[in-house]
Amino acid sequence: MIIHISEKLRIHGTENSYQLERPRHRHGQVSWEPFKYFSTFRQALAQACEREIRTHPADNLADAIEAATAISARYGKLIDCALDEIAKRSEPSLRAVS
Repeated sequence: MIIHISEKLRIHGTENSYQLERPRHRHGQVSWEPFKYFSTFRQALAQACEREIRTHPADNLADAIEAATAISARYGKLIDCALDEIAKRSEPSLRAVS
């Protein structure tokens, strides 16, 4: 599973972990490079959200609260969409077992 958060960040699920990845530009080509590893999707998504809030350019409390609220809401939607997609993909295999 690969979920693009932005052009600068994505979550990549592998057999062993979920990775936060960032693009790396080499010789005119873009490749994605992992820089943090997590055992669960929720941990990876929470870290990505926290990272975006932490690096937001807000310079006062009102802007920081507004940014944190908007970013958290967007990540909440990502969780819902990802869980819906996982459920859709697992439904056929569950029916095959029944």
